[in-house]
Amino acid sequence: MNISRIRIPTWKIKFDIRATYQCRTCSHYGKCHTCPPKIPGFEYWKELVSQYLHAELFVLTAEYTHEDFDVIRRESAKELHSALIAAEKECFEKNQYWAASLVGGSCRICPEGCGESCRVPEKARAAMEGAGIDVISTCRVAGVGLPEYPHPKENGGTLARVGLLLVK
Repeated sequence: MNISRIRIPTWKIKFDIRATYQCRTCSHYGKCHTCPPKIPGFEYWKELVSQYLHAELFVLTAEYTHEDFDVIRRESAKELHSALIAAEKECFEKNQYWAASLVGGSCRICPEGCGESCRVPEKARAAMEGAGIDVISTCRVAGVGLPEYPHPKENGGTLARVGLLLVK
């Protein structure tokens, strides 16, 4: 797995209310503490992002076969999440104390899923899509090419995971 970091001005982050609507089709909807409807609404996230000048897109890519797709999908989510948490910590140590990240897709920290309350709030991060960010359009505007969807392909392919680190 490979992670690229692409610095972008925050005005390139594309919001679309349809991203939050798509969350309703996910099996984590209403269950995950980092996804709608348990996170703040669309306008909150737009205002939050506007307080930052730049961000970094974290783009993790991983090759998969049809047989190992589910494992690669699960492990890539954890790896990207860990990289974002580590980057936040690095920023904090450089006195960039407002650094904050969002992950692509729902939280995958707890293997058994969310409980009645979040067991690790210090590591949990909201989903970019749940915040109303159009991840694909944001990547496109930033010049980041993503593999063709949908996954998995019968003969394997490349999976991409995207996260966002808000820096200053």
